Amino acid sequence: MDDVRMHGTVIDRKNQRVRCKYCNKDMRGITRLKYHLACIRGDVAPCQEVPLDVKAQMGVLIREGRQRLKSKSGKLESSRLLRGRNNSTKSVKAFPVSCKDTQAAEVMEQKVVNLSPNVMTEKFYDNDTVTESSSFCRRKNEDDSWRHACLCIGKFFYDSGIDFCEANSPYFKSMIDAIVACGSGHAPSPSELRGWILHEELKAINQRLEDAKSSWETTGCSILLDSWTDNGGRDLLCFIVDCPKVTILLKYIDASDHIKEDDLVKTFNGVIEMVGIQNVVQVVTCNTTDYMEVVRERLMEEQKNMFWTHCAVYCIDLMLEEIGIMINMKEVLHNAKLITKFVNSNMQILALLKKHTSGRELVCPAKTRSATDILTLQNIVSEKENLRNMFNSTSWKASTWSSTTSGKEVADLVWKPSFWASAEQVLKVMIPLIRVLRLAYGDEKRPMGYIYEAMDRAKETIQIDLNYDEAKYVPIWTVVDRIWNNLLHNPLHSAGYYLNPGYFYSDDFFGDAEVAAGLLDCVECLVQDLKVQNLLHLQLDDYRNVKGGFAMQQAIEGRTKCHPVEWWSLYGGHCPELQRFAMRILSQTCSGMRCRQDRGLLRQLCTKEKSKIEHSLLEDLVLVHCNLQMQRPLTISDDNMDSLLLEKNNWVSDWIVATNRGLKNVDCKMNGLGP
Repeated sequence: MDDVRMHGTVIDRKNQRVRCKYCNKDMRGITRLKYHLACIRGDVAPCQEVPLDVKAQMGVLIREGRQRLKSKSGKLESSRLLRGRNNSTKSVKAFPVSCKDTQAAEVMEQKVVNLSPNVMTEKFYDNDTVTESSSFCRRKNEDDSWRHACLCIGKFFYDSGIDFCEANSPYFKSMIDAIVACGSGHAPSPSELRGWILHEELKAINQRLEDAKSSWETTGCSILLDSWTDNGGRDLLCFIVDCPKVTILLKYIDASDHIKEDDLVKTFNGVIEMVGIQNVVQVVTCNTTDYMEVVRERLMEEQKNMFWTHCAVYCIDLMLEEIGIMINMKEVLHNAKLITKFVNSNMQILALLKKHTSGRELVCPAKTRSATDILTLQNIVSEKENLRNMFNSTSWKASTWSSTTSGKEVADLVWKPSFWASAEQVLKVMIPLIRVLRLAYGDEKRPMGYIYEAMDRAKETIQIDLNYDEAKYVPIWTVVDRIWNNLLHNPLHSAGYYLNPGYFYSDDFFGDAEVAAGLLDCVECLVQDLKVQNLLHLQLDDYRNVKGGFAMQQAIEGRTKCHPVEWWSLYGGHCPELQRFAMRILSQTCSGMRCRQDRGLLRQLCTKEKSKIEHSLLEDLVLVHCNLQMQRPLTISDDNMDSLLLEKNNWVSDWIVATNRGLKNVDCKMNGLGP
């Protein structure tokens, strides 16, 4: 057992929690750690970072443990308790506990075989024995019921043409858990899927919307416009309502038929009335199409108590594209793609790379093309020494690829100092803006109180990283400022910066004329009552001079620890008008793209002729499909770009598919594609 503990750290003795030293995964019990390190699926996911010798060692320990258990169990091994669900009887069904739950399994075992209390207590606290029994149960069935279930799931995926990445969907996992908990029953029929099941999901969406409405008085909400042109030239438009509590697709239309008519403006006004004009703080659009600009002008004339803004992700992406052209990033990316395409052209080359990078991939898929390019380039630069070690290894030199034209080209590139210098220069300019892009995609931390400062810090970081060389950083600033001033910036950003206590009370807060003007514009636009406006100005004095609740020690300590919305909720009660005003602004998003969904069903809805019944069904399916996708949680980490990452997109092939002239000589037979 000491051999196992060398590879894990005990983090909670009371609850028997251990952490793998290789991948930092937490789990319960030493036995689960053994199966994790041995990469045996079942009670725990396999470790992706474990060395091969440790993996083999853990496999030996598990086999020895099974033999010990078999010799001790005797009669128990063949009891009905250890049989799969397909072989269970009524006596076992009286205790419907999955073998995955080791504690519950031991309780069930006590009731079935009538173990004495002393023996049961000893077994309960001997976690290794408990988990061995549970794991043995799972291993025994792995070749029959569990394996058969996996094959059936696989056939469903293959037959339906479902993307394998959808196995990561939280709804897929909850579906499997629900089926296991049910134990038996029948699969829903097509008529049930399009009938009561679909209607129940629609009711759930409507209920979420009703629940969210109760919060709009406090937080307000944003209307997000996700629009695009499909392959047939149709302009499709989605109306999404967003607030901290929920994000819901309300309506979608084919805008092509309405561009020259007043119908589009009427549709906008209808959505605003549905939400309530008093609740709408801003409308966020994801592009700058001509017809959208016409609608914006019309609406701003009619609706003067809300803002119309452009998506921060869209604007920052424009910055990245223009700067990329300016600093000749195309050549750097071309060379970087030579490396990734060559490595991914052959499974054995890829395996050799992973051996030197501890299993890490070079390509880093992200939600935009620019982010994919920059994060992948950053990944390649971080693996510089490992790449050089790979191309200097005896395995590489002894391989047939080292003598090919493409192999020599990539190897020479990896040893070329000018390539790495150029790549690092590109990253100095781009990574600060990528951090702002990540912030704009944020879901847990509403970005409105942070975006203004984030853009300033990005510019300052670029200036510092380029050694204050004006010839280098001033052209970059010019691009950033032009897009910021003409497209992205609006008074809400300035007001959010001013009302964020973490920034306002810091030593480097810079309340210039732009910030002050933005705050006053928000007061005038969002607050129609002159009496309330006057109260706001008086209460802003308390905020500036740290009076009342703002002077409490907890409020002072919470300035940087709490999200601004939470801070105002806790400590702004003595200034109720200012509290409500601040919370409504700081609760808004800066991006509409983070809510983008799979457009396949929308495209089908708007491009195919169908009967009224078919159209109605497809409308319901689109609402359910899009809203379920928007309810998927985002995993966000302060240490990396997790909120930008995803497992599939349309531009990763640029980094993987070998189409460049330098890769034509890769042997198809060796990569498994040839005869």
